Amino acid sequence: MSKFFLLPLILFGLIASAASGFALTADGNDDAGGRSLPVVLGVGESFELPDGSVLEFVELVEDSRCPADAFCAWQGEAVLQFEFDGQRFKTTFTSPDDEVTVVDGWAIQVLDVQPYPLASVPHDPADTEVTIRVYSAE
Repeated sequence: MSKFFLLPLILFGLIASAASGFALTADGNDDAGGRSLPVVLGVGESFELPDGSVLEFVELVEDSRCPADAFCAWQGEAVLQFEFDGQRFKTTFTSPDDEVTVVDGWAIQVLDVQPYPLASVPHDPADTEVTIRVYSAE
């Protein structure tokens, strides 16, 4: 079979499985036994969970991470604000190994914040994207 024929089939399968919904267990695995997929959100974008709850990335509140083109004594952190079904909360990101934030039975793990700061090229906080993993905390 041609690679060009397989690619549309693979993409269709991914889209169909994403559209069909999913269930996540307490360890972050989906109901099929696989790890829940990361979700990328820009400022103002939201993600609907299987129970109908909505998680929105509201804003990058602060970004004190050491710029990639600088030398720093402290690695810094990014402070992010989210909204979960009308309830706002902040979480701090320094690395993907940070503790998980739990809101209304859902664990929210920030995996990445982009763009990574550069001292020579400032970026608009409104252009920030976060990669998160959300799973049942129960």
